[in-house]
Amino acid sequence: GYADGYSIDAYYGGEDHLSGTLSPGRITSGFLYYEVPDDTESFEVEYETNFLTEDKLTFAFDGDQDSGYIVPKNTARTEGAVEAGGTAEDGDVRITYLSSETYQSDNEFVQPRSGFHFVSCLLEYENNKSTDEFVSSMLFDCYADGINCEQSFVRDDDLSATISSGRKAKGTVTYEIPDDAEVVELEYVTNMWTSKRIVFTIK
Repeated sequence: GYADGYSIDAYYGGEDHLSGTLSPGRITSGFLYYEVPDDTESFEVEYETNFLTEDKLTFAFDGDQDSGYIVPKNTARTEGAVEAGGTAEDGDVRITYLSSETYQSDNEFVQPRSGFHFVSCLLEYENNKSTDEFVSSMLFDCYADGINCEQSFVRDDDLSATISSGRKAKGTVTYEIPDDAEVVELEYVTNMWTSKRIVFTIK
């Protein structure tokens, strides 16, 4: 962000920040927040589209406006997605999708937004490699009708462990899902370089 040409700090105290790792064809939306001096005459935000060439897109703030744009939904289901009770294996990765459920938070300070609810998936991860493997709920992404969902850490049994060869770990991944979502899918990247993924059906 730049106020009258001067770099300013981002603010992370707001909600629904623009953030997400997207697989092909997926969408995310959210807000960017900045602390801007009251006497600012020109405010712009730059987004770097290419780290190597430093190509950027520039967005100008011109007062409170709404384009009326609505994020398009994609209700197509991923062919071959793993259903609850199923197991997926890719190389040294073996994940069993044990169950999914609507989760009711007992923490009054961590509740879903209006029009949303929490969904948790219980997963078992087995390390078939000859070396240690780190697994975390943060390595998963969730999409409702093709749009990235926000992960919640309201539970105390999140999937997180470093496991040795032949060992297993079990835990949950939890997301905030729109009440009106038709197709909800969970993704796990098995290969960072090829972006190969295992997809699990939630709804």
